[in-house]
Amino acid sequence: MKLLECCDLKVSYTRRSRGERVLIEGLNAHFEEGGLYVLIGVNGAGKSSLLRVMAGVQAAAQGCVRLSAADVMHMRRVERSRSIAALFRDFSRVDGMLVRDMVALGRHPYTGLWGSMRAEDESAVEEAMEAVGMMDFAERQVSTLSDGEFQKALLAKMLAQDAPVMLLDEPDSHLDLPSALEMVELLRKLASAQGKCIIISTHNLPIAFQMADKVLLLEGQGKWAFDSPAAIAGHALMCGFLRSDKIAFVNGELTFKLNKT
Repeated sequence: MKLLECCDLKVSYTRRSRGERVLIEGLNAHFEEGGLYVLIGVNGAGKSSLLRVMAGVQAAAQGCVRLSAADVMHMRRVERSRSIAALFRDFSRVDGMLVRDMVALGRHPYTGLWGSMRAEDESAVEEAMEAVGMMDFAERQVSTLSDGEFQKALLAKMLAQDAPVMLLDEPDSHLDLPSALEMVELLRKLASAQGKCIIISTHNLPIAFQMADKVLLLEGQGKWAFDSPAAIAGHALMCGFLRSDKIAFVNGELTFKLNKT
């Protein structure tokens, strides 16, 4: 079932001396319940900007993002917070904060002005920590967590928010390969088990092509491609994206290898 939709979307920014730079133009794509979608592209291609537009915290230059037919930019802030959970890379650790308290921040859209936790809020926090395997860390200080544990705690915070759409900007950054794979596998399971629409950006191409239901490739000069991993692997934009004859793509296996010289 279609949940989030980009309609003729243009994402750009204005440079003081050189005018407008278009990152994405004419994007039409829809994202469904229970799906894991991955954004890929070189640095500066617009992945983070697109996620911010999808979250309703940055305006599009043209077009709109619709959530169940409602323009996200026109939604009330509390309604949008209950519908879209977003995690960007600027979330830092707070000294002295417990994991349980950080996860409880996800209940802000439901707790009112004073943040009073009710029984259902406490239950949502417990369930979120349980879902990502962080119950044993509930009383740990956030500052003592490893990078992988911290990413799981942030994911629990998003789950506690109980939004049908989850947007994550490079959730596997700073993680070793096993931890990155575990994180994306967990996201895929959550999308399937809880019927959430999860959209992430990543630079980890093997994980993207092996785990995603669909891949959105951003070229960075307005062009884009949105399709199944197999279709994107054979798309003309992939050649420009890889930018190297030292990387080969094994289409039948959806894996990458280095060309030895």
